[in-house]
Amino acid sequence: HEFLSFVWRECPLFNLVEQHDAHEFFIRILDSIRKFDVTKILKNGRESPSSDNNTASNSIADMAFFGTIESEIKCSVCSAKLSTILEPFCDLSLEIYSPSDKLIRNTSNINLFKNSSNPISLEKCLNLFTKTELLGPDGRRTCDKCQQEINSSKEIKISKLPMIFSFHFKVSTIISYLAFRTQCFKF
Repeated sequence: HEFLSFVWRECPLFNLVEQHDAHEFFIRILDSIRKFDVTKILKNGRESPSSDNNTASNSIADMAFFGTIESEIKCSVCSAKLSTILEPFCDLSLEIYSPSDKLIRNTSNINLFKNSSNPISLEKCLNLFTKTELLGPDGRRTCDKCQQEINSSKEIKISKLPMIFSFHFKVSTIISYLAFRTQCFKF
């Protein structure tokens, strides 16, 4: 009963009779938990709002659910690092691949699944998430190291894993997959 009261108080959107998905619920609850200074709750026995809810803190939620993604932009000719950005994350949004490593985005890939015995694995979905991506015309720049006009590439790495690793599959890819396949995911 107390948990439900907490949800209704902190996430009034869920107090309605409307339908919401589990991922939305998870993010809202995690955000609500982060708003409170856990050390003051433990010391004083009462809730105390944090002064700044947008900065990383040492809350239990941050320690348990937050990791860091490193996004590197590299020269496609000499592989020099052009920029590196570190971003915190609490969950990853993964696309589903087909056994032939093609993304499932629409019904045109139906035949790839009908007779396949390969289950979808979390490892392959993570490999797809971290696969090097050529940025194309928008990523054109001059490399400081080799001085060539190049198309840069982007590589994403998980530089710090959270204690509790949360992920979800993008709705557009999972609906296409489940419409034509009954085999379970392999974790």
